[in-house]
Amino acid sequence: MISPTELAREALRQLAVRRIAPTPENFRRCYYEVAGIPAELTPLDLLRDFAARLTKALPQNQFPLAALEQAIGREDWKKCAELLRQIPPELERKFAQAEAPPAAPPPADIQLRELLAKTLEFSVGEGLGHPAKLVEQARQLAESFRAAGDGTALDEAAAGLKKLWLAIEFNAHQAEHGEEHLRRLLAMLLENIGELVPDGSWLSGQLRLVREVISTPADPQRLVEVEKRLRDIIYKQSMAKHGLHEATETLKQTMKNFVSRLGDILEITGGYEKKMQVYEEKIGATESVQELGGILADILLDTRTMQMDTTRSRELLLREREAAEQAEGRILQLEMELAHMSTLVYEDDLTGGLNRRGLENHFAQEAGRADREQTPLCLAMLDIDDFKKLNDTYGHDAGDDALVHLANSTREALRSSDMLARYGGEEFVILMPNTAPQDAMQVANRVRRALTKKLFLHDNKKIFITFSAGVAERRPGEALEALVKRADLALYRAKSDGKNRIYLASE
Repeated sequence: MISPTELAREALRQLAVRRIAPTPENFRRCYYEVAGIPAELTPLDLLRDFAARLTKALPQNQFPLAALEQAIGREDWKKCAELLRQIPPELERKFAQAEAPPAAPPPADIQLRELLAKTLEFSVGEGLGHPAKLVEQARQLAESFRAAGDGTALDEAAAGLKKLWLAIEFNAHQAEHGEEHLRRLLAMLLENIGELVPDGSWLSGQLRLVREVISTPADPQRLVEVEKRLRDIIYKQSMAKHGLHEATETLKQTMKNFVSRLGDILEITGGYEKKMQVYEEKIGATESVQELGGILADILLDTRTMQMDTTRSRELLLREREAAEQAEGRILQLEMELAHMSTLVYEDDLTGGLNRRGLENHFAQEAGRADREQTPLCLAMLDIDDFKKLNDTYGHDAGDDALVHLANSTREALRSSDMLARYGGEEFVILMPNTAPQDAMQVANRVRRALTKKLFLHDNKKIFITFSAGVAERRPGEALEALVKRADLALYRAKSDGKNRIYLASE
């Protein structure tokens, strides 16, 4: 620790170095500076600081600033007082406002009460939505917290808050029960509709999908996806139903025409029969050969006329029958399209393969069969090599076309029992029932070779596309997610070792 004597000696030395007069005031300042102690401001310091700030605040023509500085330097306090009386009143107000201390912050308990009140008003109140009784209760409780001025009032407000939370919990419980009852009612309705419509109906796919959605916890993203897919399918089905209605009306009109033509034929044959009866009577009543010749000529003429009318009516009947067959064929085609559209909820829009949901359903069926029959089930995970580079170089349209190209090439190389699904992005899954691992590897390699032989063209440019894959055999009772994870690890090794290759997952 430095002694006071050494501090005093260093202060004198600093005054000499800086060429400052060794007055008591200068020595005090220098001593505090050397000792590292904040110097206490003297009245003279305050006056000089005030003069400096006054110099910045006022122009020279509004106040004799130079005279004030000289009076301070001479320590002529009488002159300083005279000059200070000349400060304009508006400047005094300005300095008073500038020097006014900032408003003290509110106490912590007031801030906390306000924060709690706002939480009740904006979070709880608006979040409830209904019933209105709880919203009003939350608003009144917020006002109680704001107005609470002592511990008793705060205790009462806290008790009210506890009652509010209990009421909210009870309301949430009731809402949960209500949602569960709605799920059950919807499930009963869907089951009843499913029993009323025949198997393979165009409604079956939508019914299965909605059953799956209501049987699992609500997932907003999944609900949006299902809604979008159902909306698209419903639109397509409505267009097909419109065509079906038109084809049905055409068939009905054709059948009416057909019946009308049959009536015409019957009318022609009925008139001919009556004429033949008349001719028969004439022949029995005449003895003249000439009259018999005339009757014969009339008979031949009527016969030719009837034959021509019958031939014409027959041609019309054949046309109507052909039109009826075409309308019936159109109706069958549209009904098949409606039934197929119901399965689109499980189909990938871009590639035509199964989507993730379709894969899950198909896997559940094949896994159940494999467990019952004790047969192998293998899965291959495919991923296009350097797909991001392809997208960046040629654009996203080229990327989409490449996915479609891969899907088409793969389907051509697969067996009838195999199934292709788009797992996401540029990843595909091949599910191979009743297939051992080595056979699954052969299938995957056949698909890979088929892709390399089939050129992909984009804007008349040949682009070489390859994929890497991982193959895994399903273990007894293994879920789809676990099987995909093992195949994906093998796929990662194939990518790491150079791409355009297929690896078998480890046991």
